[in-house]
Amino acid sequence: MPFEPGQSGNPSGKQKLKPWREALDRSLAQFESGDIKAGQALRAIADRVVLLALAGDKEAYKEIAYRLDGPIAQDINVGVDATGVEAISIFTTFVSEALTRTADANVKEVDAGGPVLPVEVRPTTH
Repeated sequence: MPFEPGQSGNPSGKQKLKPWREALDRSLAQFESGDIKAGQALRAIADRVVLLALAGDKEAYKEIAYRLDGPIAQDINVGVDATGVEAISIFTTFVSEALTRTADANVKEVDAGGPVLPVEVRPTTH
């Protein structure tokens, strides 16, 4: 069946297999020990991470921030003094390399259909 615009690429609704995720989900749902009841393991882990963060553990609060806000955008100063056609050529090469790296890293695509660049690109003015 050919792809029709506006139609889901997964019409049967079958999810892609993620064996590690499925194994973790199953283990978290079944785990019981002491005060932790079945189905409460993930909540217990989250509570522990919050307690560690409140106690000053940098890795714990970085994990919380990452899970809530996503990775921090990083500025890159390319340091090129170029204008006009030369600047466009340099920028095009940079974006092309970033897209190649993104494709190689198997990065998810956004709704607009394009890959997410591994960096935030902002033009600078001198």
